[in-house]
Amino acid sequence: MNVSVEDMGACRKVLHIDVAAEIVAPDYEKVLKAYSNNANIPGFRKGKAPSNIVEKRFKKNIEEDVRQELVPRFYHEALAEKKLKPVAIVDIRNVEFDKLNGLKFEVVLDVAPEFKLPKYKKISIKEEKVEVTDADVDEQVTGILKNMGKFEDVTDRGLEKDDLASIDYSATCDGVPLGELSEKCSSIADGTDSMIMMGEPEYLPGMVDALMGLKIGDKKTVDITFPADYNIKDVAGKTAVYDVEVKGIRAQVLPEIDDELLKNIGCESEDDLRSKIKQQLDDSARQREKTHLQNEIAKFLLEKTSFDLPKSIVDQETNLQAREMINQLSSQGAPRDHIESRREDIMTSAVQNANNRVKIGYIVDRIAEEENITVEQSEVDARIEQLATQYRMTPEQFRTELEKRDNAEEGIKGEVRTGKVFDFLVENAKIK
Repeated sequence: MNVSVEDMGACRKVLHIDVAAEIVAPDYEKVLKAYSNNANIPGFRKGKAPSNIVEKRFKKNIEEDVRQELVPRFYHEALAEKKLKPVAIVDIRNVEFDKLNGLKFEVVLDVAPEFKLPKYKKISIKEEKVEVTDADVDEQVTGILKNMGKFEDVTDRGLEKDDLASIDYSATCDGVPLGELSEKCSSIADGTDSMIMMGEPEYLPGMVDALMGLKIGDKKTVDITFPADYNIKDVAGKTAVYDVEVKGIRAQVLPEIDDELLKNIGCESEDDLRSKIKQQLDDSARQREKTHLQNEIAKFLLEKTSFDLPKSIVDQETNLQAREMINQLSSQGAPRDHIESRREDIMTSAVQNANNRVKIGYIVDRIAEEENITVEQSEVDARIEQLATQYRMTPEQFRTELEKRDNAEEGIKGEVRTGKVFDFLVENAKIK
């Protein structure tokens, strides 16, 4: 077998493989014999026709079967001979085979990049400590009470923050009723006894501030300017004029923190509630700080390392990033035409994210090799249990789901190793 390697640019190579006829002859004869033993040819009993007749009749089928068997075998032998470890097979092309001339074919493949690591120990990064205060705990307690509160009618004052306002409204844009711009504008064109929460988020940008302080029966004309990325494309970047009347005001009444409320949320006392909230906030703050330090380290490594990336891997990651962005927009209620209008921005971000993720992945792998950072099966099992809890499944159920996806457990192993590498880098960093 003759094998030559041709460079085709960044991380891409072509294997030219040429296998002599005498090497593949035994395989050809083996396939021919199998056809001869099972061939039904008029004038002969099954399996008794001469091989030359069988060969003539089934020549294309025999050659195709031989190709299917030989190409993978010699491809792997060629990789071993040239000591290549592909990250992706891009194409197998120009396959030629017959028993007189042997086998010839080409394999286009991408390989991992070669690069020099920067000095990754004692990276200088700035710490951003987040202290959890009593005010933070108070805010969380208030949030819990709001979720359990109720609304009561108010008639003796104007609208305040966190009230629920009942309004009638109608809108025009450029002198035309907003509903006539398009069917998609109907949801924001007019309404009767529509309920608006006096706080974030708001579906009509600026309406809450404009209504603040108005009393029942008050009327007001409000100019609403929609942002350029508003999810209804027909009004994005435009200003609409709203005629509004306040029909009702409902104030939120928070419950008392009593034994029944504490029992319902699984706490023994108010001190126990505040202690649990404080612990959750502390955990979140530590995780944010850890994420910040890791992001700073990743930023340093990306800036200090330059190398080409395998196109096939970047393309694959780009598609994944784009799908995640589109799914996120869809889950937030963005209509299809809005997502389509942002396709160019989405793809630009996806390409940038993909390049960074693939690049940092190779850097992390190299650091893991340099520092002999490995992952034990027990660590993978522990991560699987964490993920199972997160998705409200048993570890067995989660493993069953993993088995349905190719290399899913290997992906979790890689995730654990990446985490260990970043822990190592943080431990060895100069934190200011």
